[in-house]
Amino acid sequence: WTHRKTEDADIYFISNPENTSRELNLSFRVTGSQPQFWNPVNGTISTITNWELQEGRIHIKLPLHAHESGFVIFRKGVAAVKIDKVKRTTQPIADISRNWTVQFDPAFGGPKTAVAFPSLTLWNEHADAAIRYYCTALYQNEFTLDAVNKDSPIYLTIDSVFNMATVTINGIDCGTIWTPPYRLDISKAIKPGKNAIEIKVSNTWRNRLIKDLSLPEEERITWTTAPLESLQNKPLLKAGLEGKVRIEQ
Repeated sequence: WTHRKTEDADIYFISNPENTSRELNLSFRVTGSQPQFWNPVNGTISTITNWELQEGRIHIKLPLHAHESGFVIFRKGVAAVKIDKVKRTTQPIADISRNWTVQFDPAFGGPKTAVAFPSLTLWNEHADAAIRYYCTALYQNEFTLDAVNKDSPIYLTIDSVFNMATVTINGIDCGTIWTPPYRLDISKAIKPGKNAIEIKVSNTWRNRLIKDLSLPEEERITWTTAPLESLQNKPLLKAGLEGKVRIEQ
């Protein structure tokens, strides 16, 4: 964590460095201001409701996902008011975990035609070597919703992404996810009836570099000035989408 002050605010940066979700018990040397959480990933500002004033300090229970970070802000002129906490939960309204088509680029070592993924299989575990060492591919699918309720947000949630995923629904860019929870608000793009979804997924170069180490230099796809000997005999990293893909509200 770190703290800085401006003329009208106390700004605390809070980070969860662990690979697991946690609820942090935080104590701030601040009184009289309403705590807010500023999310640097999606740009939202939300009022923190789970706090208490004890002995001249504000105590907050702050849940953070694995490796999540954000800003707790106390702004002058925003009076501290206790608000009854409303527990919000989401319910799945569509499961699109199966029957994806994935388009790889043969110029970067991928298969020449689109590949059917009846279930989500990690690239590094795939039987086809053209997929096993691949870096970026486009997932495509369709799903149908009988009705769309715009009274509350609609989300796309993916269990695991390795390592980044940019989501487009019905031709509308819904954003990019790279940290847990792998969730995007897709309310602006969703519609009743049939919906088309594309997810562009990228991992790091590591798996491709490992493959190129086994090839003659004239057959390699990648090129780098970095020494690659340290990658020899190293295991492949996870790549692609894993688990379930759900539409939730």
